[in-house]
Amino acid sequence: MIVICVSSFAITLEDAQKAYVSGNWKSAAEAFESVCPTLDASKRSECALWGVLARSQTGNSKDFSAAKKRLDSLIFATPDSLPVVSDLYMTRAQFELYLKRPDLSFKSLSASFAKARPNQLAVIYQVCQSLYKVNTIDSVHSLCAEIERVKSGKLLVSSSTASSSSVTASTTTSSS
Repeated sequence: MIVICVSSFAITLEDAQKAYVSGNWKSAAEAFESVCPTLDASKRSECALWGVLARSQTGNSKDFSAAKKRLDSLIFATPDSLPVVSDLYMTRAQFELYLKRPDLSFKSLSASFAKARPNQLAVIYQVCQSLYKVNTIDSVHSLCAEIERVKSGKLLVSSSTASSSSVTASTTTSSS
C-alpha cells in the first residue's frame, strides 16, 4: 500500500512580499495571484498591482504582456475612490514608456496625477521626469511643472472632479 502525503500550505501575503523583496519575480507573481483574491475587496487591487509588477520583472516578454493586460483590467475594475487607482495609472505610464509609447504614457500619467493623493506625488513626478527625457514636448514639460508645484505645496489637487487637469489654484497656507 502506497501512502501519499500532501503538504498543504497556504501562501500568505507575507510570502508573496518576501519573494518580491528577494527578487524572485516568478514566485512572487504566482504568490500574489494566489493570495490577492482572498483579501478584502478594498485591498485586492493594491495586492494585484504588486503581482503585476512582479510579473513584469521576470524578463519574459509573454509575462510582460500578461502583466500589461492584467494592469489594464485592474484599472477598469478598480473604483476611482481607492487611492491605488493613481498608482495603477502611474504604472501604466511606466509600461507605456518602456514600450516606447510616450503619447500613451502621457495620457496615463495625466490620469494618475488627476487621481493622486499628496503622498503619491513624488513618485509621479519622477515618472514625469523620465517621460520628459524621451519626449521633450511642451505638454509633458507643463505636466511635470504642474506636478512639481502641487508636490511642493503651492497648489492642491482637486480630487472631486473627473478632469485629468484638475488643479485648484489655491495656495496652501497650513499643513493638515
